[in-house]
Amino acid sequence: MKKICSIFILLIFLIAVPSAEARRNKVIMNDFTNVNLFDAFYIYDKNSQNYKFVPLSKYAYIKLDKDNKAIYDKVVDANSDWQNAKSAVTYRNSLNYYQDAYKKNPDLLPVAYTLVEKFSADKKYNTALYYAEKIKKKDKRELYPTIDFTIAELNYQLGEYQTTMDMLIAYLNTLPCVKTNNPEVYYMIGDSYLNLYKTQLKTQFKIKQGIFYMNKALTMRPDELKYWEVKYNLCMIAGDYKCTDEVVKSVYAINPHHQIQLRQ
Repeated sequence: MKKICSIFILLIFLIAVPSAEARRNKVIMNDFTNVNLFDAFYIYDKNSQNYKFVPLSKYAYIKLDKDNKAIYDKVVDANSDWQNAKSAVTYRNSLNYYQDAYKKNPDLLPVAYTLVEKFSADKKYNTALYYAEKIKKKDKRELYPTIDFTIAELNYQLGEYQTTMDMLIAYLNTLPCVKTNNPEVYYMIGDSYLNLYKTQLKTQFKIKQGIFYMNKALTMRPDELKYWEVKYNLCMIAGDYKCTDEVVKSVYAINPHHQIQLRQ
């Protein structure tokens, strides 16, 4: 008798507790028209942090009345349109989209510049340099006056320090009112002197030139530790220990816990 009662109670419980699908689709299981069905067909996906469309089963669809079927069909169409639009947006923001556009028309310099930015962000500096040089060649109207700096910066990232130094020094000699307000220009020149010292320069005079450019960078950004690091190493090579002491004091004032790295 107890066993029969237990089975009976279980059946009542199963009938009373709706299925997951029924709970999810509780809105459309009622006979409402002109109802907002967003909650019925979409659930929030925590992983993607977005709402995810959940279609009805055939059984649940058959249970709908005529009006709610019409509403559901519109939601399905809208979701399909959204998915197609999302795919189009994803493609439009992709490298393939810009590369395809550039192949069709190499004179589209804004497209080429976008490719420079995207490949640079992905640290694919050789490819970014390829498009940057294309811009320099075709930019007859000088719509991209800083393209020389971009090319020099890409060469710097590729370890082409002599090219970087030559280009940036030439860069500083043209339109100085516009182009000398970026401390990174001076930093890359000074750091190029440091990187080239052991292989090419070997002269105290040129090392002092490197210090000169680092002083320029530090005048503009005195709290930038990587600038002080380069200056410290240049001063060490030059044998200017008064200079190194000043650097140590300045670095300590910015960050007492920072340890200057000696680059061999």
